Amino acid sequence: MGPYFEPCVKALLRSGDREDADECNLRMSSYEAINVLIGATTPECTNLVKQLVPLFCNKLAKCIEQVKAGQKISEQLLGLLIGAIQTCINRLDADILQFANGIMRVLIPVFEIPNSTTQEEAFMAIGALANAIEGRFLAYMNAFAPHLIRALTNHQESQVFIVATGALGDVCRALEGGELPTAFCDNIVTLLLRNLENEIDRNCKAPILSVFGDIALSVEDRFQKYIKLVMQVLHKASQTTIPDQDDEESVEFLASLRSHVLDAYAGIVQGMSQQPRILQQYFPAIVSYLQFLTNLPDRDEHKTKSIAGVLVDITQCVGANQMHGVLRDRSTDMLLNDLVKIQDDTARDIAQMLREFRS
Repeated sequence: MGPYFEPCVKALLRSGDREDADECNLRMSSYEAINVLIGATTPECTNLVKQLVPLFCNKLAKCIEQVKAGQKISEQLLGLLIGAIQTCINRLDADILQFANGIMRVLIPVFEIPNSTTQEEAFMAIGALANAIEGRFLAYMNAFAPHLIRALTNHQESQVFIVATGALGDVCRALEGGELPTAFCDNIVTLLLRNLENEIDRNCKAPILSVFGDIALSVEDRFQKYIKLVMQVLHKASQTTIPDQDDEESVEFLASLRSHVLDAYAGIVQGMSQQPRILQQYFPAIVSYLQFLTNLPDRDEHKTKSIAGVLVDITQCVGANQMHGVLRDRSTDMLLNDLVKIQDDTARDIAQMLREFRS
């Protein structure tokens, strides 16, 4: 790939810039091919990928200026340019830091363009940037937070809402260790709880639940001010059932909801691990939910590891003696039997810890 990467990308950029590029999906195909090439690059092409970041940012900035001036710009082109920036972020990872200012400078104005698809792309790109630069994303919170909050109050644009919720989770994970600003955290938790009370698309509600776990991981002990209300919401969600088991859409929603509740519990237990006295009152409900999930027929390898991981975290928090009955329960036997069948290091490590706790 090395010697061919640059000429291929240049040729594809020329194709995407042609006046007739909107015909026969030429522009879309060109940028999709560029994204594939960037994703497949070898380390010797890293500097070439770095050269593309300001190029895409400048192209996007020009398009935004044209939109502001009232000119008609292809919404597809805006989305493709943002997607190309995200591909570069994913490829460069932490090396993207040197371009972070420029990227945020061109992405923030995208939220002023009334186009849901373009905004979705911007949220995904910013989420990827937060993942890449981690705690250093804090510098952009003041600029980004108002647009995130606005998207989370716009229930009519359900897909933008869902993608914005995902970006919020990315930001929380990037700012682990207590870095999430308190005022922002207070506002966002209040907003999320209010959204769960409102009559909004049920597919918007499920992702909100796991974000509580991301927030807990980020703010750690500070989460105790929210824990009572959040745990009430999670317990209620964990009791959700569907009347028609033949309704595929409802079955899929319920499976997603249960996974999001599990992710929330995992984040809260880890984030609040230094406050066992506060957490302890909620452990019976969490353990009961873990046992319920363990006995479901649709439990896959990922869910098996997640359930067992939360069980390990709870045991580390309160001690094996207090968890003696749970650790020797039939459900834990089932988890152990299934963990040893999974061929990866994480599953083996979790299984080993459970065995040690039981001994």
